[in-house]
Amino acid sequence: MQEFVQVLTLLLSLADFGVAPNPQAPAPAEVLAYAVEDADAFAYVDTQAIVPRNVAAFTKLPSKLSGKDAPEVREALNQAVRELADARARAKAELGIDVVDDVLSAALWIDVDAPMPRVLLAVRGRWPADALAKAPVFGGRLLDFHGHKAVRMGPLVAAISPRGQLLVGNEDLVSPRLDKGWKPPARTGTSAVARQAAALVKKPFFAIVTTPSVSAAERMASTLGDESPATMLLKGQRRAHVALHARGVSWSYVATTDAGYHAAVLGSEGVLDVFRAGHFMTRGMARIALAGAHGFRDKHPALAAVADHEAEILALVAQFSGDGRFAARIDKNPGQRTVSVEATGKKISDVLPSLGLVPMLGAGLWLGISRSADAEIATKSAGDGSAVPVEAIAPVRASRPAGRPLDVREVYRQAKQRRGMQ
Repeated sequence: MQEFVQVLTLLLSLADFGVAPNPQAPAPAEVLAYAVEDADAFAYVDTQAIVPRNVAAFTKLPSKLSGKDAPEVREALNQAVRELADARARAKAELGIDVVDDVLSAALWIDVDAPMPRVLLAVRGRWPADALAKAPVFGGRLLDFHGHKAVRMGPLVAAISPRGQLLVGNEDLVSPRLDKGWKPPARTGTSAVARQAAALVKKPFFAIVTTPSVSAAERMASTLGDESPATMLLKGQRRAHVALHARGVSWSYVATTDAGYHAAVLGSEGVLDVFRAGHFMTRGMARIALAGAHGFRDKHPALAAVADHEAEILALVAQFSGDGRFAARIDKNPGQRTVSVEATGKKISDVLPSLGLVPMLGAGLWLGISRSADAEIATKSAGDGSAVPVEAIAPVRASRPAGRPLDVREVYRQAKQRRGMQ
């Protein structure tokens, strides 16, 4: 029972975690200042919308737990908070930058359509001029790289750009971007960079854009297998994107065939239906679980603890799920084989239900019941009042002498022979 109460107490303290809009989110032009024009895939994360808030919430979490109700959980969290603070301080000493507050965002471009895949990572942040020289992760040995200080890491090069971004990637990608005369690729027409910019207009905290060539799609799909759904999506697209926002999610898909477009429309509508159903399932399963807890509370102390926290559990479920009535718009363009979806609520959990919440509660409940049962068995009395170890009261299993494995066929042959002799 105590284990479940500790798990529940921890879950009830998660209100401060989540994602909030970043009022200082960068404009697409700033994110794409070093874009790779012919990249097959692009990924972006706004770390300021995620990391500072959740680190602060995690740091405060132990103070929200009662030492009486959850002493073990509280001590473990205190230790984790201390270790996080130590790691943050070490990073500050080595890099000269606070990885929580001073790292702003990261963008990654991948070019698969090349003899060897090429990558470029651009990290926006408040990087000091000597960050590369001080950090062991970069090797600490600066070299003169086309008039700039850089560190070589195998096939990759790391350097601080004139704009103050940390660039890590293949030499042929990093080198031209260190020139003060570097100009970002034009974001015009249907270019890959234009698609990346379009995905960033509404300032998501996470986005992926894929614009693979035919050969790049074939290469990426070959690593997934012919029967993989991801293979179908990769090989059947001209371009696609998925973006997560503080208030919801959006995606688009441009198919190469009419059949692919029809599948994309059906799949998009199905995903929205699953999202809506997921909210009802989460809330419905929580209520069913609570009904069972009330019905059997007299038989299991852990279930009594669940029933006693009914209001808190329902509030927790409501916090991480919605009513399924989020706004959704599907734009279909069969002429261009394009489907675009945007689903929004007051917060992202109104759209994406936290389906893992009920299993977590169930796992905590099972842990509490099973531990209580083990403790009851372990303290059975031996008649004289002394406790008997579990092993002493467990049934004795029959054993056979060690040796060669039992030959079932030989046993069967001998039995058949004996029957023939009778």
